[in-house]
Amino acid sequence: MTQPTLRAAPSGDALPADGLTCEGLQSISLMKHSATHRHRRGLTIIEVLIATTITILMLAALAEGFKRIGDSIAENRAALEVSNRLRSVSTCLKEDLEGVTVSLTPPLGSSNGHGYFEYFEGPMCDYSLTQRLGDKTSTDPTSFAPAARYGDFDDVLMLTSRAGKTWFTGKVPRYIRMLARGLTPTYPADLQPEVIASQYAEIAWFARPHDDPALANAPGSPVPYDNDLDGAPQLVKLHRRVLLIRPDLNTPQTVGSVTFSALTPYSAAGDWMKALKGNIFGMHLPHQQCDLSLRRVSNPDASQTFDYVAANSLDDLAQRQNRFAHSPIPLGSGVFSMPLLVLETAYAFATAPTPALNTVMNNGIPGAGFMNGPLHAAFVLQDRTNPAITLNGVPGNLLYENRIGEDVVAPFCVGFDLQAYDPQVPLLLLPGADATLSGGAARTDDIIVSPSDPGYPIAMSNAFASSPPGANFAGTGAYVNLGWARHVFNEISTPAAFGTGMAGSPLTFESPYSGISLSRLVGSNPPYADSLYRSGLFFQTGSGSQWGQMTYDTWSDNYEVDGVLQTDLTRISTGLYTGTVQTGTAVPGWRSSADMGRDGIDNNLAGGVDDTEELETTPPFPFSLRSVRALIRMEEPDTRQLFQQSVSVEFVSR
Repeated sequence: MTQPTLRAAPSGDALPADGLTCEGLQSISLMKHSATHRHRRGLTIIEVLIATTITILMLAALAEGFKRIGDSIAENRAALEVSNRLRSVSTCLKEDLEGVTVSLTPPLGSSNGHGYFEYFEGPMCDYSLTQRLGDKTSTDPTSFAPAARYGDFDDVLMLTSRAGKTWFTGKVPRYIRMLARGLTPTYPADLQPEVIASQYAEIAWFARPHDDPALANAPGSPVPYDNDLDGAPQLVKLHRRVLLIRPDLNTPQTVGSVTFSALTPYSAAGDWMKALKGNIFGMHLPHQQCDLSLRRVSNPDASQTFDYVAANSLDDLAQRQNRFAHSPIPLGSGVFSMPLLVLETAYAFATAPTPALNTVMNNGIPGAGFMNGPLHAAFVLQDRTNPAITLNGVPGNLLYENRIGEDVVAPFCVGFDLQAYDPQVPLLLLPGADATLSGGAARTDDIIVSPSDPGYPIAMSNAFASSPPGANFAGTGAYVNLGWARHVFNEISTPAAFGTGMAGSPLTFESPYSGISLSRLVGSNPPYADSLYRSGLFFQTGSGSQWGQMTYDTWSDNYEVDGVLQTDLTRISTGLYTGTVQTGTAVPGWRSSADMGRDGIDNNLAGGVDDTEELETTPPFPFSLRSVRALIRMEEPDTRQLFQQSVSVEFVSR
C-alpha cells in the first residue's frame, strides 16, 4: 500500500497539532473506514435472533388471520347449508299442507271423506326441557343447561295430500307391479325396488330421538342416545314418510268362497308383505318393504297367522284403522280400543314434576305414558339387509335394500312444534319490571302472554287475585298447543280453587282447543272434555288415564254405520264417560246393538230421533280448524347455531 506523503506546511500557515496536513488526515480517515467495512460483513447472533423472532411473530399473526378467515368462511358456509335445508324442509311442509285433500270440518261424511288430516300433540311443550332439566343459571356444567336448546319435538302430523306439478314418488318391489299386471316375477331379481309415482299420497311428519346404538331397545321402551348425560337426547331427527296412494295395484283374491281385493302375495318375499295377526306392530313389515299406503285385510282362513295387505284409496284412509302406524289395542274379552297411533312410552323428560293434578293430566299411574310418546321405531325405515338383525322378531334378508335414513329430512332437529289456531283462547297482560299494569299503553313494559309462554300458568292462577291483580284480560286468539290446558294445569297446584271464579269470565279454559270441560273439575275426576272420551282417544281407569292421545282428527261418520258396536261401557252404568271401546258383544242398557245413531229410532228416549247422544263416537275436537302453524328448529352441529322457521297455512277457504 502507498504510504501518504508528509510535507511541511507553507510558511505562515498554521500546522495541525500532530504536524500533519489536511490531505494527510483525510487519507488516514479513508483507511480506517475501509478497514471497518472489511471487519463487518455479517449480522451478529443477537440481530439474527431478533430478526427471526419478528419473522415468526409475523407468520403467526398471518396464520391466525388466515385461520379466522377460514373459520368465518366455514361458519358462514355451515349456516348457509342449514338455512338452505331449513328453507327446503319448510317449503316441502307448506306444500304438503296446502295440498290437503279434505275439508277440516269434522266429522267427514261419505261426500267429503276423501282422505284425512290428523295432528297428534305429544306430552311435551316448547319449554318442557327448560323447566324439567337442571338449573339454567348455574355455572356447573352438570346442571344440564345445554338441554334448554330443545323445544317441543314429539308432535306428529299425518295427512293425505295432492301433489302439484311434480308428483310424489316412492319405491316398491318390482314384483308388486308385475303381479298387478298379471306377470310372473323372477326370483330374486324382482325383489329389488323400483320407483313409481302418484298424484296423491299419505304423508307423515314426525321427529324421533336417535336411540342409543349400544343398547338393545325393547319394544315400547326406547332409550335415547345421550352421551353427554345432560338428560336430553343427543340427536333428534325429523322424518317425512311419503306413502303413495295406488289402489290400482290391488287385484282380486279368493280364499275359500270369499273374494276380496288386495295385493297378490309373493311367497319369495317371505313375511315382509304380510300383516301379522294379533300384533299391533303387524303392519310395520309391509311399510318397511315399500312406500305404499297400506291397510290390513282380514284373512278369511282363520287357521292362518297372517292377514292380507291392500293398497289404500282416499276413501279407505278416512277410517283411522287403515292409516299408517294405527292399530286397535286388545283390551281382553273381545274388547278393543279405537284405532290409536302406535307410539312408544313417553320419555321421562316430557312429564311435569309434582303439582296436584299431575297424576291426572299426565297419565301418572302405573304404566304412565303408555302409547303417548314418539312414533314407534318399527315404522321408521331401518336396515333390513342383515339376517342377524330382527325387526320385532322378523329377520332381515340379504336380497333386500338398506333404506335406513331415507325418510330423514333434517338430521339435527331441535324442535318440531305443531300449533292450532284457537280463536277463543284468553291472552293475559302481565306487569313488567315496574310491577305495575299499565293496560298495554305505549312505551310501557307490560307483556302479553299466551299458553305457549312459560309464564302463562302463573298468570292464569293469579288472574283473580284482588290485591294486586296478577294479570288482566288482553284479548283472545292465538296459536296454541292442542289441549293447551293440560300444560297449564300441570303448573297449578289447585286449579279447582279458581275454576269456580271463571264462571261468566273471559278467563276460561273452555276454548275450542283447550281439551277441558270445567264441569268435570270435581274431586279427582280428570277434567278432559267429553268429546275426547267419546272419540276413544282417551281412556280412563280409576283416577288416571291409561292413554291420552291428544289429537285433532277429521274423523269419519263411518263408525255410525260400520256394523261394529262402539260404546263407553262405564257410561252405561255410571253416566260418566271414561272412553269409547269397540266390542263384538251386546252390552246392558239401551245401546245393546250397533249403529243406533242412524236407525231412525229414538233409542234413548231423550233428545229426539238419532240425536248426538245416540251417536257411538264423536271427533276428539269437533270444531273446524281455521289454521295450523309448524315451528321447525335446526342446529348446526359444529357451530351450535340455532335456526328457526315457521310455516302457517289457513284452511278457512277449503
